[in-house]
Amino acid sequence: MDEQESDASSQSPWRFQFSLRTLLVMVAVVALLLGMWTWKGELGALQFFLGAGLVLIAVGLWQRRPGLIVLGVVVLIGIQGGLRFSARRTAVTTSTGWHEIAVPLRIVDAESGSPIAGAAVRILSGPAPADRLRCVATDADGQAEVDGKLSSVNQQYETLFGTFGGRFVSFSGVLAEIEAEGYRSRRVCLSEHFGQRRDLPCDRLPRATVHLQRIGAPGR
Repeated sequence: MDEQESDASSQSPWRFQFSLRTLLVMVAVVALLLGMWTWKGELGALQFFLGAGLVLIAVGLWQRRPGLIVLGVVVLIGIQGGLRFSARRTAVTTSTGWHEIAVPLRIVDAESGSPIAGAAVRILSGPAPADRLRCVATDADGQAEVDGKLSSVNQQYETLFGTFGGRFVSFSGVLAEIEAEGYRSRRVCLSEHFGQRRDLPCDRLPRATVHLQRIGAPGR
């Protein structure tokens, strides 16, 4: 009778034996969790538990061990409950302001493509009136970097898993005004060259090329 009971207990899908192999597996799991946390923070930990739950279910089905399947399902249910609880406690904070950014432009002739030196460029954005905004002249290569104050937005999301968010500047509705002697003045929407928004701190913007038509030349 005792031998039968020991055989039955050894074949139980719920049994747990602590061994060197188990210790190594636990160390590897903890190391992986810390690595995911270091890599992506709270989101990395969430991805880790999601993957762990799916792996437990897959291993349980493969080895026909109901205990692992149940444990995997419990992990997934816990993640779902945590996300729902976090969603109810999420607070969104938004603030706006102005951020100065250097806008690189190159002004060229629309027909020949040659650079236009001495063209006056300014960014029509910021708290100052348009007639008081800084104006920069292009160099011999038709290049200029114009400082413009763009609308900046700071968004913060406070959730159960931590605080997320960031800052960005918006190019929506921001115009560059270019004037050059012998050419038609032109206003260019910067979002066509740089996109609607850029995260802060942003990398150096790519130089945008603007074509000017000579006065009297047929328009396009």
